[in-house]
Amino acid sequence: MALTASATASGCLLYQGQPPAYVPNPNPKVSLQVTVNSGTSSLATGTYYFVYTFLNSYNQESGPSPIQTVTVSNTTTTFTIAAPTFPLGAVAYNLYWGTSSTTMKLYASNLTGSRTVNSAAQSSNPLAPTSSSVSPVVMYRAPAATSNVTGSSATAYVKELLFTNTTSNPAQIALYLVPNGGVPSASNQVLTYYQVKANDIAVLNGLNLMMPPASTLQSAQFVSNAITVTASGVEIQ
Repeated sequence: MALTASATASGCLLYQGQPPAYVPNPNPKVSLQVTVNSGTSSLATGTYYFVYTFLNSYNQESGPSPIQTVTVSNTTTTFTIAAPTFPLGAVAYNLYWGTSSTTMKLYASNLTGSRTVNSAAQSSNPLAPTSSSVSPVVMYRAPAATSNVTGSSATAYVKELLFTNTTSNPAQIALYLVPNGGVPSASNQVLTYYQVKANDIAVLNGLNLMMPPASTLQSAQFVSNAITVTASGVEIQ
């Protein structure tokens, strides 16, 4: 029983052996600390927008932090970016910035300490969109209860999730484990918006996500159908 799904497909689960351990990749909860200094700079006057993302030991990237804005009133201004506090699983961070919340691009990658910004240089790598354009959709429904599996006992376990970004830009996905008859909400979200690099894959393994009878695994994406999801695990009858 295999589930290979876009945001609009459905399927079932694949029996498999024990996967390797999952390395956490948490999303940032606080914005960057940015200090404005005087110095040699090529920055134009105006307002700049900063966010960062965490990287884990497999170079998988989290979703973005809350936005920090800083206004430049003269052309002799530089910024000092303080390194964020790394949670468990994060080993470095990427710094993005731009002149609006929708045009931020990568400025520096794999940072572990503070960084001085004194030019408007950017890479061609954009930040993934930061507002959802689609509502959550059902990818998989666990089997109903049987005489062997009753009440709140699980009828399916998700062991591994494979995310494939088929687009040329970073993309993000959120997952919800929704009880039978329920709706997606913050209370049943099991994966906050998780970022996958352009034309890349990301694997979450070592999972043991218990799905009660007739519950659903639902996904929401910022860019519809950008990420294909392949889930594997077991069903219990």
